[in-house]
Amino acid sequence: MTDNETLAYLAGIYEAEGCSVISRSIKLSSKYRVTYQSFIVVRMSDKAPIELYYKYFGGSIGTEKRNKNRKTLHRWYISGKQAATAANKLLPFILTNRKKQAIRCITEFSDTINMHRGSTPLLLDEVTKREMLYQKSKQLNARGKGANNSLSFNDIHIFDIAPNIRYLAGLYEGDGGATISRTSKSYKCYLALSMSDAECVKAFHNYFGGHLSIQEMPGNSKTQFICKTFGHHAAIIAEELLPVVQIKRKRKVLGCIIDFAKTICERGIYQSKELKQHRKYLYQECAKYNERTTCNYEAIKANNTLQLTFL
Repeated sequence: MTDNETLAYLAGIYEAEGCSVISRSIKLSSKYRVTYQSFIVVRMSDKAPIELYYKYFGGSIGTEKRNKNRKTLHRWYISGKQAATAANKLLPFILTNRKKQAIRCITEFSDTINMHRGSTPLLLDEVTKREMLYQKSKQLNARGKGANNSLSFNDIHIFDIAPNIRYLAGLYEGDGGATISRTSKSYKCYLALSMSDAECVKAFHNYFGGHLSIQEMPGNSKTQFICKTFGHHAAIIAEELLPVVQIKRKRKVLGCIIDFAKTICERGIYQSKELKQHRKYLYQECAKYNERTTCNYEAIKANNTLQLTFL
């Protein structure tokens, strides 16, 4: 895989699980002082993409413990000039307007980082620019319904760049999923991408097709935009994603979707006992690899590694 393909994949992960932030802190000591810092952070429960970010850009990696029934989050963090370097490399592959503006704030902020050290004050125009970028970053990263992406699917027609399969694989690994569901009478498979950025979901839909929908979330959570596919259509997408998806856990699930589609029969056709047992097995495999809590997670951790064939 080329550098551009790797960066497209990392850009997809960033769109789904990352954010670019300029923070401000006020220190009350002998002298009133305001300090600013720029950083990029990516958090996800799969460790392998985080290690790839660290290997490719530097920075630091760590973990964030959550409550006992949820998986540990793995975190990649980079700040200052290093963050600006990473931002400049990712920017050509970022699709959504909001994330583009946020990551441009990081590159613009780096222009205000100079040789000042210790108690040497910043120039007034540097402080003014930092405050402006801080306010813009705060607005772009705001949470809740009031800060939701104002775009709807109908507002999106042409993208500045054509998303490639590596970028879409990054989106899928971050905020996508595939599974086999079971009812009292039958099994069904589907593959979906759900995000608060309509542009990402529309790009996924433009490439793969599927059913678009909007789901209002409870409380103050952002509205979710969804692209969902079922049955043979889901299997076709899984076959295209499988060679480029890097996390083994996700690859296992895609393999189950592909195998399940082969068991889908026309209505009225008799389903053998062996076929029903195979469907049940695939359903259980999907449930195991899609486990959201810490239960059963340790058992599949060995399979949740990245194939760094492109480095």
